[in-house]
Order: sequence, then structure tokens, then C-alpha cells
Amino acid sequence: STEQCKEANRGSNSEANLAFLHRINEKNLQYSTEYVLDNFRYDFKVGNKLIEINPTATHNSSWSPFGTHEGIYTDYHYNKSKVARENGYQCIHIWDWDDVDKIVNLLVERHAVYARKCYIKHITSQEAREYINKYHLQGYANAKINLGLYNEDNLVSIMTFSTPRYNKNYEYELIRYCSSYNVIGGVEKLFKTFIREYKPTSIISYCDLSKFRGRIYEKLGFTELRTSIGRHWCNLRGTRHITDNLLRQQGFDRLFNTNYGKGTSNESLIREQGFLDVYDAGQRTYVYAK
Repeated sequence: STEQCKEANRGSNSEANLAFLHRINEKNLQYSTEYVLDNFRYDFKVGNKLIEINPTATHNSSWSPFGTHEGIYTDYHYNKSKVARENGYQCIHIWDWDDVDKIVNLLVERHAVYARKCYIKHITSQEAREYINKYHLQGYANAKINLGLYNEDNLVSIMTFSTPRYNKNYEYELIRYCSSYNVIGGVEKLFKTFIREYKPTSIISYCDLSKFRGRIYEKLGFTELRTSIGRHWCNLRGTRHITDNLLRQQGFDRLFNTNYGKGTSNESLIREQGFLDVYDAGQRTYVYAK
């Protein structure tokens, strides 16, 4: 609703917003603030990207410091990204647990190289880990196949694959893709190399709609399978972030080294620790079939 929009967007001069403003000024980026689309207002507009600063204190679904509602709707961030996509923009949500410097670097114009002038080789897990931790917003995740794209012996892009982590009905999972340059045709070249060498019958992959639109998957011939909104737990200091999936899988006792035992509620216990629930902008599952 319009009222929800006003609530979640109060504090454009908040500490988090001012810190982000300082970072983009350091990079000499052109921007506008308080950009409006439909009933939504976005904190920053940089080129075709809309930036949303989402402090846990004001963007959780448990309670509001303004005292006017219990918290924002669980589909608020999802709808905000959806409206941005429908209007040709990419919406980037910044949560308390994000590495803001990595996100700012996404906004900076990068040097362009052409994939046709690059070559591909398999790289070690250690090389992939270092590169992905530096350039991918979510950091490294274990993978068995690491393909690196090189331009004049300079690693400019990576794509990694492994057996699926969550859904064993598919042969492979595309784990990570990232680049440090604007590699024109890079994602296609890496993917085609994987297809040629491994001849997969099926591939699954996941797109975080809090950061991306999923266009890469459409380019590669993937099909959208489903979209779900994820729930997260974060304390107000922003010092610890736990996904709801991890809380369910591991349980409160294991995560917090306690011994409340069976019959206790993970959700009640984590709330007692001062954690609030935050619903993201959605995760889209894509599949590729030969």
C-alpha cells in the first residue's frame, strides 16, 4: 500500500542512507534520490539501477519503530523489485548483512573486453574462491567445475558448476557467475564451453531477485521454474544474519550452542535473542534441459 511505502521509506537521511551516499560520491557516480515508480519510492537511482537501503529496524515484518503497524508486508520487497523490473529497471536491495562496497562496485562502469578475444581454462578451487569472494555479492560456494575466462592472461570472468546442492532431480547446478570486467559475450562463451565439455542433460540454478533480474538465464536458454520469497533473521545491530532455511535445518540449539531441547520453538527462541524477520525480494529458480 501507499502507506506501507511511506513507512518503509522514512529516514532518507538515515545513517545507512548517508553512508551509501558517501560511497557513491567517492566514486563520482551520477545519481538521483527518492525516485518514484507507481506507489513506490526508491532511495537512489544510478543509471538504470534503483537502490533500496533496507535496515533491519525499519524493513522487518515483526514490528515498526514508528508505532503505526506491526511491520512491513512479507511481499513488500518482492513487489518493489517487480515494479522496477516491469518498468525496465534493476532494483538492488541492500540488507544489513550485505557487503556494501561490492554493491557500489557494481554501479561503476567497468572496462569492456570482448569474449571472442578471450580464452577459457579450468582453474583451481583456490583461484575460484579468491576471485569469487572478491567480486560475487554472495561470495564463494563450493563447486567441482571452475571455468575461468582470460583476456591476455588476466582473469576477467568465472562460471562454476557442481552437483545440485538442494534438488537432486537435476544433473548439475550452475553455482556462481561473476566478472570483474564488462565481458561482452562472456557468459555465453563460458556456458557453451561447459555444455560442449560435459554434455549435461539438465541444469538448475538460482537467481537472487534482491540483486538481479535473471536476464543472464534468459540469454542462456534457461526456463523459469518458480519464484519464492525468502525469510531471514537479523539482529538489530546487523552483526548476525541467519536464513530461515538454516534455522529450520540446524535448529536454534545448534546455531546458538544452547540446550533447550525438543518441543521448543526455533522461532520463539530466536525472537527472544532479539532477532527480527526480514522477507527478501524473492529467489527465482531456473532450469535448463538439453
